Amino acid sequence: MALLTTSRFLESLPTFSPIAARLLGLTGDRASVSAVSELVGADPALTADVLRMANSPLYGRQREIDSLQQAMALLGMDRVRGIVLTVAMRDFSCSAKASPVFQQCWRHSLGCGVIAGDLAAAASRDRDTGYTIGLLHDAGRLALLAAKPHSYGRLLKAGAASVLEMWDNERELFGVDHCEAGGWLAEAWRLPLNVRIGMQRHHECGGDPRGYHQIVHVACELATLAGFHSWGEPRKWKPESVRALLPDASPEFLDGGQLVQRVTEEVSALENMLM
Repeated sequence: MALLTTSRFLESLPTFSPIAARLLGLTGDRASVSAVSELVGADPALTADVLRMANSPLYGRQREIDSLQQAMALLGMDRVRGIVLTVAMRDFSCSAKASPVFQQCWRHSLGCGVIAGDLAAAASRDRDTGYTIGLLHDAGRLALLAAKPHSYGRLLKAGAASVLEMWDNERELFGVDHCEAGGWLAEAWRLPLNVRIGMQRHHECGGDPRGYHQIVHVACELATLAGFHSWGEPRKWKPESVRALLPDASPEFLDGGQLVQRVTEEVSALENMLM
């Protein structure tokens, strides 16, 4: 099989929403309610999806939200940003649906996003930023699946003994692994540095435990243990595995029952909203 180059790889993929990419780059004064609503409002289909999700039971609103400005006032700008990114990732990933493993890869991304949001909040970091980086962390894998749904799908279904072995298999098949592919995407989409690092280095442990890179690394592993694996066979939730990732985890967290149930319910709710 011909190996992928950066240009050939990017040309083979559907377009990622430029509005979503620009939204990630808006910070400070540039991220005013009027600036964000004007940016998102330029895409009527995206606006409709955002309002539909904002009015879903997942966000527990008691009154109907009928405008982007109202959504940002009631849900917060960061939450609306996360909704936009979720819709954009769904649309970007649609061409990978031909692969039988697409659903598990997509659910892994959603599960990682939900858990990363929780871990970020527990570390006094921004929950919605954690969710966004967790959601996008495996964009490179979803992109490889979109570019080569059948051959890469077979590779993921076969699994590997370790992440390092899977990287080797990806490089042998494509000339690039999914983390490097994620870096190509992050650069092409001009994403902020913390998002790029999450997409490129989510399998690397170490560093500041409160940093988003480490938060997403742990969330990725926990999502896999919780049944949201992106390749191979499911792994079992083992307290000793969780303790290795989070030495200070409470006994309730180590048990995992409540976490797995809540994440499963939230992922299912997100999937239903995105259908």
